[in-house]
Amino acid sequence: MRRLSIFAILLLWGLPSAGLYAAEVGDLKEVRVALMCTCPDCTMVLVSCECGTADQMNAAISKMLDDGMSKTDVIQAYVTRYGEVVLSAPTREGFNLLSWIMPYVFLLGGFVLLMSLFKRWSSQKPVTVAVGKNPGVVNNTLMTRMEQEMKELGI
Repeated sequence: MRRLSIFAILLLWGLPSAGLYAAEVGDLKEVRVALMCTCPDCTMVLVSCECGTADQMNAAISKMLDDGMSKTDVIQAYVTRYGEVVLSAPTREGFNLLSWIMPYVFLLGGFVLLMSLFKRWSSQKPVTVAVGKNPGVVNNTLMTRMEQEMKELGI
């Protein structure tokens, strides 16, 4: 019983620091997802890049977070240093807003275009062909002409 109570005390004592560590790891991952690797050879998001530059950036980000900077401050520091090119997704303001809106506009426009085409195709009346009084009866003159042409062609 005494061992169980000591274990419970140690567990409860370690929970706040474990939660703080989990928050730090979460912030680190969020910053790594928000930024691109800055090496000239790759165009990968920092969280999935494995080059030496990414390792240096990860260490610098960890240090910034350990020094008490928030994740938005770290991201802003990188944007100030490298420009908006370092962001993995465009900001939702100004001209960059078009890159967020236009895919949906094109999708909606394509849907409207397809619906109008389907409506036009389905509303067309069937073509009627003028047929003689008895459509099953073949005209004798046409039949003889067809037989002559087939003989000429050798069929």
